[in-house]
Amino acid sequence: MNPYNPYAAPSAERMGPDAGLPPLGAPQPWSATDSVSQAWNIYKIHWAPLTIGYFVLLLLGSLPGQIPNVLVGVGALGEKSGGYYAVMFGTQVIGWIITSFLSAGFIRAALKTVRGETPAFGDFFSGPSFLNYLATSFLTSIVVIVGCLCLIVPGIIASLGLFNAPFYCIDRKMGPIEAMKASWESTDGQKGDVFVFYLLQFAISLAGMAACCVGLFAVGPIVMLAHAIVYMKMSGAGAPPPQQGFGGGGYGPPPGGGYGPPGGYGGPPSFGGPPAGGFGGGPPGY
Repeated sequence: MNPYNPYAAPSAERMGPDAGLPPLGAPQPWSATDSVSQAWNIYKIHWAPLTIGYFVLLLLGSLPGQIPNVLVGVGALGEKSGGYYAVMFGTQVIGWIITSFLSAGFIRAALKTVRGETPAFGDFFSGPSFLNYLATSFLTSIVVIVGCLCLIVPGIIASLGLFNAPFYCIDRKMGPIEAMKASWESTDGQKGDVFVFYLLQFAISLAGMAACCVGLFAVGPIVMLAHAIVYMKMSGAGAPPPQQGFGGGGYGPPPGGGYGPPGGYGGPPSFGGPPAGGFGGGPPGY
């Protein structure tokens, strides 16, 4: 039993469906502010691929939603007609699928980055575990929506408890039910800390919007990196490698220099949504 969190997620022997995955270790203490600070330092090193990848995610995910307006503009559909709403629903579904595919790749890229590797643009288009992620996204959204219909509070609790579900799905290759159960166990006793993380995410999102919305293209990757760090510490899936120079064990400047862009992402309208994705056209929660 882990001395830090006696209700932590079980070990990899019970949870890891893939024997080739590294075993889960003991959960580690974490805080929202430290995680965001570490994420910011990591982002400053790998800002280019993360920002471009996030921009592509937002762009491709939002394009299908523009089709109904284009059809209305050319006179092919009547505004607010039955055909308009049918096309709008269909394009929203397509946008959600595209966004989910790219979000799964974004999670994979974020995990790769916080583990000390260099993200590549192709990571955002990698497809393994996509169907599981899509199902996890749909089920968690349904659970949260139903909970919100039950006087709001159950929906908030569900959102907090399913915080790590998409990461278990992508990182541990779990099915949707298994990922949701693992997430609920990993957040047992820590839902208050997760709520603080959401509040901090909302605050930095507002700051990004205040910067003429340009800052949102940095906020998105930073929040995703911070979520990856929190997931790794809560699940015992391997904490970020310690480097000298940040809080005695966080990310610090690389040897021989400080941070800065070489030579020299933010969130869609659904900021703060369900952790694994809502049924809409943007990557929810980031």
